[in-house]
Amino acid sequence: MPADTIDVVDIAAIFHQTRRDFPFVEWARRTPTATESVLISASWSASVVASQMAQYASIPGTLQRRSQFDQWVGAWKRDTRYTSSMTRIVLHPSYQAIIGMGKEALPLILEELRQHGGHWFWALHAITQEDPVPEGANYEMAAQAWLAWGLARRYMDELGT
Repeated sequence: MPADTIDVVDIAAIFHQTRRDFPFVEWARRTPTATESVLISASWSASVVASQMAQYASIPGTLQRRSQFDQWVGAWKRDTRYTSSMTRIVLHPSYQAIIGMGKEALPLILEELRQHGGHWFWALHAITQEDPVPEGANYEMAAQAWLAWGLARRYMDELGT
């Protein structure tokens, strides 16, 4: 592996150093498929992930967190726009940085899901360790299940977060 790439264990170390919960790493250590193992070792710079988490850790206040969240969402959407691999989409450094925000990200993710849709189910499950989506649900049903979950737990209200 080239010197400027990292694997999932290195990512875990970065997030643990910043004292952020990074629940996906435990899943990836237990059950990566052969394809995921290759993709987990994809060429992501450790400095990108570390600098993103350092920026988040130094941002006080809700407005600043929202701004950082929006930057990460923009980078994630831009970089994965033409990607069909769910593994690459959810392992993108900005997506993982959002997961690293922990429960503080839930209202922001739920608002983003309600307004723009997107592949947020992995992040929601990683942060909450819950899955309110019924077996066999399609995308719309899954989105509605998560939005109802957020409403019931007061991460959002009927008009918005």
